[in-house]
Amino acid sequence: MNVHALSPLRQKLLAIGLAMSAAACMIVLVGMPLVGLIQIQKKEIEKAEAELANWQGIAASRDTMESAAAALAADENIRAAVFQASSEAQATSGLQSLVRKALLDAGADVKSLQPLEARAGNGFHEVGVRVTAMASHEQFEDAIGKLSAAKPCLVISGAQVQLSSISRRPVGQAVAPTLQIRLDVGAYANVQGERS
Repeated sequence: MNVHALSPLRQKLLAIGLAMSAAACMIVLVGMPLVGLIQIQKKEIEKAEAELANWQGIAASRDTMESAAAALAADENIRAAVFQASSEAQATSGLQSLVRKALLDAGADVKSLQPLEARAGNGFHEVGVRVTAMASHEQFEDAIGKLSAAKPCLVISGAQVQLSSISRRPVGQAVAPTLQIRLDVGAYANVQGERS
């Protein structure tokens, strides 16, 4: 088709048609991905606004949380129930002393005491010790009673009790058997020198 052979009116119409086709192609090639990007951006903005609202709620509750933490710190019952220490090491040392004293007061023979890994959370530190001791049944019961009544509060999280090999006795002797005891004893500590 010879464009120059067409009348000037038809040439103008053809040029307008080609221009409109080119514009439609540009809209499809450029506009559609642009619309997709705009929709993706809108979704990301909505997600960011939801996260912002969540963080604003958390920030708004800060004063409430701080006043609750201050009330806990000031509560004498809670202060008496946890170790007050300047470090986890000091709290663990205090726990070791308390456990050793309770077992010795009960008449048990403490063989070893070792610290367990401390954990921090909820404003308090959890400290623990593993103790191995030899005791009679009565001494063991007395030791458990002393640990249960201790202040600060102690928690026995694991126990292993077995008949000691040294307590094998000849039949007919009325000697109380010796028990080998292994206890994991824990407590909470309010560590003053750190903020959890």
